[in-house]
Amino acid sequence: ANRSLGAMTGGDRAAYAARVAAEPALPQAVAKTLAGDDDIAVAKLVLRLSPVLTDADLAAIAVTQSQSHLAAIAERATLS
Repeated sequence: ANRSLGAMTGGDRAAYAARVAAEPALPQAVAKTLAGDDDIAVAKLVLRLSPVLTDADLAAIAVTQSQSHLAAIAERATLS
């Protein structure tokens, strides 16, 4: 799945992300790729909802991505 993401358009990636954002069985590598997408439309729901992202994953995204990404992280139900 992770290799296929690069071939998708932004709209397709956003639609896929919306479907899998809260999925506990989503592979962590896929969640990290979606959450770190430069397009906030792709990353937002994954950042807010994904149970497979670790604190380290979120911290890495927080220092490399936009303020919109930070806002999505801040909207998570729980933060460590």
